[in-house]
Amino acid sequence: MILPYTLLVGIITKNNEPHIRDVLQNVEKYTSLFNQSYTFIVEGYSKDSTFNICKEWCNKDVNRKVIRQPNRFYPRAISLQEARNTIICFYEERFNDNTYLLLLDADDVNSTPVDINSFLTCFKNYDVKDWDAMFVNQTKEYYDIWALRNEDCPYDCWQMVRKFADEWSYLRRHQIPKPTDHPLIPVKSAFGGAGIYNTRKMELCRYSSYINNIEICEHVPFNEELIKRGYKMFINPAWINK
Repeated sequence: MILPYTLLVGIITKNNEPHIRDVLQNVEKYTSLFNQSYTFIVEGYSKDSTFNICKEWCNKDVNRKVIRQPNRFYPRAISLQEARNTIICFYEERFNDNTYLLLLDADDVNSTPVDINSFLTCFKNYDVKDWDAMFVNQTKEYYDIWALRNEDCPYDCWQMVRKFADEWSYLRRHQIPKPTDHPLIPVKSAFGGAGIYNTRKMELCRYSSYINNIEICEHVPFNEELIKRGYKMFINPAWINK
């Protein structure tokens, strides 16, 4: 099945030598499903061979590119924010209704061979007019809890744990895995290490790691801005990356 869309893949990575080759193999599986694809990698001055592995992989295809992060001395939170914004800025002129942006973390969460059929449920089981972003699921424990915002979890889980010292009520219960046949879960923000967005209204949307000088998961302001623009976002329990 070849999807009649263009896929833009965005990856940020640093010191991921044990996993990066497997992640890139999964990228090849994802891109093989689309009519056209591009991959852009932002690498954060790794101390291992991550950059060289990415460079070698990118040299095999003119539609792949890797750069080193413009500023190597950012604190971690700002580094994540700016790396993701570099991807958005790089692709921005390509954004339209027929283009999808697949964002992937390049660590162990995306190193297990991806089940392409689970990913294809985003397009085969659901009309693309009914969703603008889909996020991945995990089978053992939903781990990316910092990025999650929905009706049941409208808060920063870790902030609430620190405030009330109640890890079960504010964190662990949100990590209970949903079965793969569970209906789509509406969210205001999520990630899970992988998410795919229709880029139709993404221009000038940016990541931020701080709100009122308080550190926040960079996905939350980005996703909530897209919600304001009319995006419909879901966790797709059938799409598994770990």
